[in-house]
Amino acid sequence: MDRIVTVFRMVSRLSRLGGLAERVNVSAAVAGATADEAETVERAVVEAVANAIKHGYDGQSNMPMKIVVACTPAGLMIDVFDSGPPIPPAVIASMRGCRNWDPSDPAPEVGAGLPTIGACMDGVAYNRRLGVNRLRMTKNLGCAAPEAQKRGAA
Repeated sequence: MDRIVTVFRMVSRLSRLGGLAERVNVSAAVAGATADEAETVERAVVEAVANAIKHGYDGQSNMPMKIVVACTPAGLMIDVFDSGPPIPPAVIASMRGCRNWDPSDPAPEVGAGLPTIGACMDGVAYNRRLGVNRLRMTKNLGCAAPEAQKRGAA
């Protein structure tokens, strides 16, 4: 069963990304991520939210956004919600092919945000329902493993 770690509601302002980054990092750590894993998740979430603000909302401030961080038996699941225009399928497909991309390498076909998300996370999925975009990112951590171990030892 998924366990919600935290829900962030914010408006679409790039100036809010620093505070979001800190909160995501802490949430990932609370869910059981190592410091390196928490930093990786933070980087992907900040890139996803920045992309929604820059491209989905075309830089408009004060548009609603919601970020949900949950712990699953496999690790972390982060959903980023916005009500900007739909993300083109080719853009989503480009993220899935970036698992081995090094963020220090140039990415000439797309901006650095999409390859960073693809390289940082183990899974990326997108859907749109009732005018709301949801970008779901997953990171395998096994953060629920200690609870499962306690049940197995009893």
